Amino acid sequence: DEHFSRRQAYGDAFFGTYMRGGRNAMAREHFNALEEGVDSEGGYIVPEEFETQLIEILQEMDPIRMLATTVTTRSDRNIPVEVDDGDFAYIDEEGAYGEDDPAFGRVVLSAFKSGGIIKVSEELLQDAFFDLPTYLRGLASRRYNRLEETNFAAGNGSAKPLGLFSTTAVAGTSVTGFQGGVSASAVITSDDLIETFHSLARSYRQNSSWLMSDAMVKMIRKLKDSEGNYLWQPGLSAGQPDRLLNRPVYVSEGAVAPAPAAKSIILGDISYYMISDRLGMTAQRLNELYAANGQIGFKFTKRNDGRLVDPAAITYFQHGAAS
Repeated sequence: DEHFSRRQAYGDAFFGTYMRGGRNAMAREHFNALEEGVDSEGGYIVPEEFETQLIEILQEMDPIRMLATTVTTRSDRNIPVEVDDGDFAYIDEEGAYGEDDPAFGRVVLSAFKSGGIIKVSEELLQDAFFDLPTYLRGLASRRYNRLEETNFAAGNGSAKPLGLFSTTAVAGTSVTGFQGGVSASAVITSDDLIETFHSLARSYRQNSSWLMSDAMVKMIRKLKDSEGNYLWQPGLSAGQPDRLLNRPVYVSEGAVAPAPAAKSIILGDISYYMISDRLGMTAQRLNELYAANGQIGFKFTKRNDGRLVDPAAITYFQHGAAS
């Protein structure tokens, strides 16, 4: 149909001429095809298929993105958050009903700018058999994953997402958890894990997951119950997550490492962490900047944000302060 033909023409013009050969290689029909995707900074919006496939790769690489709720937006998204859901009560016959309405706060999902430059040799670009889209998508997805996995886990919310480990409150309501005993070094016990598990409201446990660093996993795998059995439960089949207290465990490179007073474990329903991807990832070919080295630069820019929208949906384990 017409929409598919326009998308195909756009993709062909974007990667076949602009990204491979630059503006000087573009005929009038290429400029016409790309006209709707012009970026204010001199580049173009990447083809829809390229952006969609990159996001799918990121979802497979990052456990938080995989478990979170992802929305695609054209502007900031205001998320209403119920901070007090009110109460019902028993009423005398012909008695008055209470008017204890729920109270709402708001969480704003913005669009923070991120990106970088990928350099490709001129020789590769001149090779007709070089698969430029796949090459750029592979490098961009790995670099974006390192950035996003770090910040969806522990970003401070200043010009970047507010990570799960950094979230102390949502719309004025505190996120609660459990803190272990005072110790000179970071330690965790079997009882600490049980206390953490039960500090999460029961209604969220069914869909809950553990999130932690590999260093924290190493500590926990050594823990045993009173009968000498390891608490850690290996995944039942290949590709399935390991389990702890019958809930799946996911390892994030961005999770906080064990240390005195550090919050190093998140347990909860991570679908209540919302990631907003702004439509229109862009790319710009940089012809001259790296010409002396025989390279062409490709500048990628995308915008997103991440926020927890329900303070009761997660809990945490925090190591005790140093003795």
